[in-house]
Amino acid sequence: MPGTMSQADLAADLKGMLKDAANKFTGNANEDFYRHLTLAAQDLARIRPRVVQDSLTLVADQTNYPAPSDLIAPLSSRWGHTERSRRKPWDANWPAPLPRLGLVEAGGARELVLDPPPTQAQITDLGATYYYTYRGTYTVAPEAANTTVPAGDRHILLMRALAAALFELAANGISKPVQLGTGVGSMPKNGSPAALAEMAMQQVEVMAA
Repeated sequence: MPGTMSQADLAADLKGMLKDAANKFTGNANEDFYRHLTLAAQDLARIRPRVVQDSLTLVADQTNYPAPSDLIAPLSSRWGHTERSRRKPWDANWPAPLPRLGLVEAGGARELVLDPPPTQAQITDLGATYYYTYRGTYTVAPEAANTTVPAGDRHILLMRALAAALFELAANGISKPVQLGTGVGSMPKNGSPAALAEMAMQQVEVMAA
């Protein structure tokens, strides 16, 4: 039975996949394996794009708003689109122009930008809650409930974390064959870390297809 999506359970399974090679990582507790899982979660957003819905509370004539910490890029918003589709440009309550959603860095922090900023008349008419979607990163958390990687993609996450671990072994100059555990697809148990890392990456793409 596979473990949960907690950081510790995932790290335990990753060590099992690495088998004897896991002993090459000597960081405190599981910090090395947590790093591999974090790298894997970040790249998983490329393979399995994560679309998140969030909202802003609009302020009249305000352009910039704080961006979520896990935001990669804003996608879209439907704020005002229903009203715009039901009304005519010559109507007095025609909601134009609607803000365009963007992302900037301001003072070292990333912020969402609404251009042009919403007016008080628009907020009164269309509401102060601005729902939008964005592409987000994945998180592997100590508590399984706070891990945002879907349980169905657990095997992809672990394979990508295995690739990250093997790339580190290759970068550290480990040249002798590495013994891997079972349950890693069609990969051979013995081989150089660099070659196995490349094979792990190929297996990730196959799993995600």
